[in-house]
Parts: sequence; C-alpha cells; structure tokens
Amino acid sequence: MSEGYARLLGKDVPDERLDQLCRELVPSGKAYWFAFREQASVLPQRLEDVGDAVTQPWEELRIFWDAAELTVEQRGRGNLVLLWSETSWDDGEPAGGPWEAVKSRRFLRGTAPQEGLPGYPEAWVEVRCPRPLDYRGLAAEQGRVPRAEVWEYRERGSGRLIHVRYAGLRTGRKEVRQNASS
Repeated sequence: MSEGYARLLGKDVPDERLDQLCRELVPSGKAYWFAFREQASVLPQRLEDVGDAVTQPWEELRIFWDAAELTVEQRGRGNLVLLWSETSWDDGEPAGGPWEAVKSRRFLRGTAPQEGLPGYPEAWVEVRCPRPLDYRGLAAEQGRVPRAEVWEYRERGSGRLIHVRYAGLRTGRKEVRQNASS
C-alpha cells in the first residue's frame, strides 16, 4: 500500500515567484496541466512551457507528472501552492497525510470522431453537447478513449476521499461492464 502526502510550498506566492517555483520543480517535457477560471478553462494536456500555464490568472491550476502534482489556487493577490506526492519531499512544510494512496484511472469526456474535424485534426468530440475537446498531446483514435491516470488519497479507516492527484494522460480501450445478472 502506498501513502500520499501534501506539502505546503507557499500561502501567498506572487505570480513571479510561482513561475520560478514551477520551473524548478516541474520536469521539462514530462508534465501535463489543466486550469480553470470563471470564463475560461484548459482541458488536461501536455505542458509545453511552464510560462504558458502560470501567466494566466487561473482560479485553480494543476500541473502534474508521474511523481507529483502541483496545485495552485488563487487567493487574493497571491497563490496557495501545494505539492502532492506518494513520496515525502523536503520542499515546503507538511500540509497533511500520510493518507492511503490508491492508483486508479478516470475516463475523460469525449469519443473519437469517424473523420477528423476541420481545424481540430486530433480532437475528441463531446456527443451530448456537440463540440470538439482538445486534449493536446492525445490524438483521437477510433475505439479508444482519453483517460487520466490518478492516485486517490483516502483517509485511513473511513476511506473518505481527500484529493485526486493526477499522474498522467493516456488513451485506452473503453471498458464495458456487463450487468452481473445477465
């Protein structure tokens, strides 16, 4: 069984320091990110440049790779920055844990279109409300679905979910569950 930890890297981190902090911690070419604010969002995708992620005023920003996740929440003029991982890091001060860490996966929205969409050659499609979904770095392939590799941090004993730490993006076959009574 694995354990999950949270480290507080800062409570009022200014944007300039956030950029520097991310460049120090995030492995180049191996990370993904997603973010949102009231009027915009970025779906999970490959992180090409840390500056692209941290220069926008996001309400919440998550940068993740196989070993850890950096969670940034906008708080007034600064940012609350937490590092989530299954290993205990020396950076920052303890912010919680250890919790039980269980590896899992979450399927993301979208299916591969029969033909590519004009202007979105690798896009997935949301069929309930038709629109392209751009998970950059995950090419849409017939018979496969986008999914996130995650670690669920759960409270020991009660099993209460504390945090879902993203670890990567992949495509996989859609698993169809059969009804047990059939």
